[in-house]
Amino acid sequence: MSAALADEPPPEEPGLPGARRRSRDHDARTLIEIAHTLDSSVDECQRLTRSLTLLKALLQCDRCSILFDADGDGGRKVLSVPAVTGDKVARLKEQLLTLLRAVEDNAAIPHRRNGQALALPLVGLDEVRGML
Repeated sequence: MSAALADEPPPEEPGLPGARRRSRDHDARTLIEIAHTLDSSVDECQRLTRSLTLLKALLQCDRCSILFDADGDGGRKVLSVPAVTGDKVARLKEQLLTLLRAVEDNAAIPHRRNGQALALPLVGLDEVRGML
């Protein structure tokens, strides 16, 4: 599925108000495209960046980031859309690590002073492997 398909309006469907129907269909297409992107053989960084871009549009948020164990050795990597550079990378990584530790410890999620955040743990088999 190409990126253009997720942006095309779906055909009209009887019985639902147009805007809500288009939104639901568009969201479903976007989720399908994320699944196809993650399942593709393209480079991991490109797959994750494309998926974050689609998820950012779906959630209508300012930033979408992922913290994950890139090599399975405990070393954490951060990807973000839009990309962050310099000091912002370390701050974002620390924010995500703080959230990850709270989830792992079943502790309260820290309050954000500058807006709201949605944090989703990435679980592999029996352990938390990262944070979205």
